[in-house]
Amino acid sequence: MSAVAAEVSAKDELHRIIDEMDDEDAAHFLWFLGRENGNDELTPWEEERIAEARSEIRRGEGIDWEDLKVELGL
Repeated sequence: MSAVAAEVSAKDELHRIIDEMDDEDAAHFLWFLGRENGNDELTPWEEERIAEARSEIRRGEGIDWEDLKVELGL
């Protein structure tokens, strides 16, 4: 948890992160939480996004986990 998060509640930290998201990122976050369609089955659109992401990773276009944590302030 970041130094800021140590001074505020986890919920406050989540609110801060969510407030910084655009609508597309928020939709992805909801999908990640499993709230968008209420089931575990992937839609064709989701399957395409996953395939695209895997291709990006194979091309070296992904972001390292440690870099992501720094970017998110974790």
